[in-house]
Formats: sequence, structure tokens, C-alpha cells
Amino acid sequence: MKAGQLNRRVTLQQQVETRDSYGGVQTGWADAGSYWARVRDLSAGEKVAGGQEVAWRTREFVLRNGVAVDERMRILYDGDAYDIRSVFRHPDRTVVQAVSGVTDGR
Repeated sequence: MKAGQLNRRVTLQQQVETRDSYGGVQTGWADAGSYWARVRDLSAGEKVAGGQEVAWRTREFVLRNGVAVDERMRILYDGDAYDIRSVFRHPDRTVVQAVSGVTDGR
């Protein structure tokens, strides 16, 4: 993978649990790291959720090999959060497919 192809900055986030002042558990997101990536649009569309039309977009993010990433994480890119759907590891790169505008409760 040529370094010049990795020309977009993305942030990986992982879920974290914290205790609130009442002893309850709160789930949120914490940054796991920022990386250079190649970003490619795969598909986009709209769907109805909760009575409202919601736009979604699927993108492919290519990262250097060795980046710790899995399907429980999400990617922040260009102001949107992308739920990771799949991770493919190759000898020289890691390819992540992720979708925005759709949430599965993670």
C-alpha cells in the first residue's frame, strides 16, 4: 500500500462503559486512535426509520495493516459516524466496510 493513497484522516472509536453518580452504567464512545486511510464510496440511499426518511452511505476504508480494528468499533469521518460491518485483513492493508445513517444499537 503506497502512503500517498492514504490521504484521509479517520478516527476509530470503541464502546466504553462508565458509572454515573447513581451507580448506573452509561455506554459511550471513546477514541481508540486516528489513522490515515483511503476512502471510497460503495453505495448510498434512503430508508424510512421511525417515520422519517434517513439517508445512509456505505464506504470502504483502507488502513495500513496492523491497525487494531474490529466490528464492535466505529469510524468517524467527515463529520459522520460509520458502524463497521466487516473487516478484511490482507498482507499489506486492512479493508473496512462501514455504513452511516443506520444504527443497530451499538
